[in-house]
Amino acid sequence: MDEIVNILVEYARRPYDRERDFVKECMEALAPLNDILSGLTAALSHPDERVRMLTLELLEAWGADAEPALPELIRSLNDADETFQQAALRVVVKFGAKAQAAVPILETWLTSPVEFSWIAGNRELFANDPNDPPESLAMALSISIKGLPLKKILASQAIYAITGDPRDAIRIGLNLLGDIDWFERCIGAKFLGSIGSKARSAEPRLRRALFDQDARVRSLAKRALDEIQYDLASDL
Repeated sequence: MDEIVNILVEYARRPYDRERDFVKECMEALAPLNDILSGLTAALSHPDERVRMLTLELLEAWGADAEPALPELIRSLNDADETFQQAALRVVVKFGAKAQAAVPILETWLTSPVEFSWIAGNRELFANDPNDPPESLAMALSISIKGLPLKKILASQAIYAITGDPRDAIRIGLNLLGDIDWFERCIGAKFLGSIGSKARSAEPRLRRALFDQDARVRSLAKRALDEIQYDLASDL
């Protein structure tokens, strides 16, 4: 076990090098050892955040075979560091319904007065593409993110991914769509569209958003409606 931790510490503390894949190299260094998964599970509580983050990346790379570590991964959602919480959530949701034990923790995120100050490694919601409105959401994010309910957005996404129940996600999306700030309305429309056909109950509100005073909101509301309808057609 100590040998596993020593290897993790060695790789986690190496200076960043964009030309090298330290996760792959670390996995190869660990390969000859016994009981690797138990060692990685224990390392999730290592005092060095760099070691904990590398451990999460390794467990993510293990995929479904990392399931024995799932209880500890779920406990990591209560970590004091918000970057580590978000990284742990990204791994947990990949287990789908098997991560049901995470839902009570995520429900506390929905009502938490403490918000994430930024999103780490989970930017799908804010991704930009050539068809986005002229003023990039990704650019606006850098100046507007402080007011967004990031923790609630991620929690509702995760609950939907784990349980298949979109109600919290739809509620968060509608709240954003009704905000006075154009950027939050954009995020609300984009978020509702990402839910797909299960967000059908949001269609009336999205149709009203087609007449929003802001062209960026109108554009994203139309796209969200198209995504919901496309998903509905795919379900047939």
